[in-house]
Amino acid sequence: SQEQIEAFYLVLSLLFPQNEIKIEDSKISIGETGFLNDYNFEDFKQYIKEDVDRCEFLKNKKSWWRVKFLHEHEYSIWKYMLLLRKEEYYAHKKNVIGDVLSTIYRIRKNHLGEKLSFTIHKDVFGPGLRIWHYGNIVVNSYARVGKNCTLHGDNCIGNNGLGGKSPRI
Repeated sequence: SQEQIEAFYLVLSLLFPQNEIKIEDSKISIGETGFLNDYNFEDFKQYIKEDVDRCEFLKNKKSWWRVKFLHEHEYSIWKYMLLLRKEEYYAHKKNVIGDVLSTIYRIRKNHLGEKLSFTIHKDVFGPGLRIWHYGNIVVNSYARVGKNCTLHGDNCIGNNGLGGKSPRI
């Protein structure tokens, strides 16, 4: 029925806010509107490599184990960034398994994001993202930020809240 289709549409729009969702003749189609439409495994590896290159503690095994064992903030931030990149990768797989895995990584990322006070959507940041501190980082889902972005705590990248255009940096 039409009510079931509209309810399903609402659920899809909550799960995939960056996708264009259309209802035509009782059929729902999901179209990608992100800027990484050709994101493949090589791109995923390159993004991870450039993110790692900007995180000093990841370059040294001894530092990495110290950060992980002591559960310092860098470890949680790195986990968040890795979940973000995995969500992006699987969102571009264009199949059911990719959609399911993307949703799982998105849920895990959002749970960790609640603890760190981060709200960052997929397909916003280019490679080389570096987050120095946890605390109040909010990024509009339609913003686009290029390579080697560095964020500190208390950042907001978005529009004025009145439907204006989102920034492209």
